[in-house]
Amino acid sequence: MGKCARCGRALKDPVSIERGIGPVCYEKSGGGVFDADLNVDEKEWQRREELLKHGGEIYLGVNWDYPDPGNLIRGYTMRVSLRYRDGAFEAYGRMYKAGQGYKEVIFERSADIKTAYKAAILAGPLSTAQAHRTRMSCLAQARA
Repeated sequence: MGKCARCGRALKDPVSIERGIGPVCYEKSGGGVFDADLNVDEKEWQRREELLKHGGEIYLGVNWDYPDPGNLIRGYTMRVSLRYRDGAFEAYGRMYKAGQGYKEVIFERSADIKTAYKAAILAGPLSTAQAHRTRMSCLAQARA
């Protein structure tokens, strides 16, 4: 059993354990917006694969939070996308913070587009949940 990335409660449901975040916290963190993108037919998966292999990118939203232990009040904002690079599909985030510019993090690199897509869909809500928990934990310590 794992613990929820947002609230720290024990996770019991297999889907929640795999995600690392419970259903209520997943929704509070913006999860669910892109979940339906996984339920498409093989023709659509092939179309996406070709798009990415020809230099395209699939963009899954902006303004996700990304935790910054150095500054709990103003963390990074992140956009999550998918691309194809050096023979693999990548789920990655491009983070921005005023005064510090851009950073990039790769959440998943896979030969399988579905694996990378699933990781991209989870990356935004999971990072937002982690940023929330980090802020709440630090606020609690400051009050103690």
